[in-house]
Amino acid sequence: MEVIIKRLPVLAFLIAAAMAVGVSANGFAAASRAEPTTGASAPQSPSVSRTSAPLSLPESASDATAVVTEMQLPLEAVPTATPTPTPAPASPGASIPVAPTERTARVLHVPVLMYHYISAVPPNQAADRFAIDLRVPPDLFEQHLAYLRAQGYETVSVPALWNALNGGPALPAKPIVLTFDDGYADAYTNALPLLKKYGFSGTFFVTCNLIGRPGYMSWDQVRELDASGMDIESHAMDHKPMSTFSLSGLAYQMGQARATLAQQLGHDVRFFAYPSGDYNATAIQGLAANGYLAAFLKGGGSAQSADWRYTLRRARVSGYATVTTLTGALRF
Repeated sequence: MEVIIKRLPVLAFLIAAAMAVGVSANGFAAASRAEPTTGASAPQSPSVSRTSAPLSLPESASDATAVVTEMQLPLEAVPTATPTPTPAPASPGASIPVAPTERTARVLHVPVLMYHYISAVPPNQAADRFAIDLRVPPDLFEQHLAYLRAQGYETVSVPALWNALNGGPALPAKPIVLTFDDGYADAYTNALPLLKKYGFSGTFFVTCNLIGRPGYMSWDQVRELDASGMDIESHAMDHKPMSTFSLSGLAYQMGQARATLAQQLGHDVRFFAYPSGDYNATAIQGLAANGYLAAFLKGGGSAQSADWRYTLRRARVSGYATVTTLTGALRF
């Protein structure tokens, strides 16, 4: 008995080692039996690019000298157990893209340019670098459009981009998305006529509670943009950082914005742009809970993938952006 007691530690060690080997062997066997999942073959698409995700910069004059921002891995969406009900399309014939059933890892190179004001800097703000940074004068904006047209770019809508990322119809050879944030009045008075002149379309991310205020579009003008073939999407109810809200607060900022736009436009909207590019894991969870298919940052380059559905990239265009500066954003 004394000999057995002295050997108990050795026996315990041998038993533990045997169990560990057994677990490892079982894990290896299970892994070897697993079959990789593959998606359906994708249609012809634009060139493939790298897959890192962006870290957005503050909205300041620093964006003028660095159109390309540094990169970080995106946060992953965590679906909620009790998603907030979302409105059905008001138009029976509305075509709404369907969320993918599995990850595709498909990456397309599609520049998404982000504009704010399309207007000259007011005289009383001529020395304000932030006012200058947010405004692209109409003549400079027209230079951008003329260059894009001469280079063979064709504008596509955000839903069309989303469909292509998920194996839908292929995009043109040189696709580009032109986006305009906040809902400023000059989106209607200045941007729309120039887009029409060059045969382009645009995506307008509107902040619902700003519509109708001085300096912003009216709902009639937003509806006219929509009727003109422009794409209207959500920029929240208020232009505030989405990272500061709980899920219940996001139900208003995101869910109510979607419902308001559906009511005003007569059809659903499923895409979002973060005000000031601000987001966190809770904001991503809020998007999933409120029925959004994808969302955009305000930087990061031109690589797009459904795997980054809530952190799609854009290139911010400042008031300092000449055509030469624009070409750099298109290459990244």
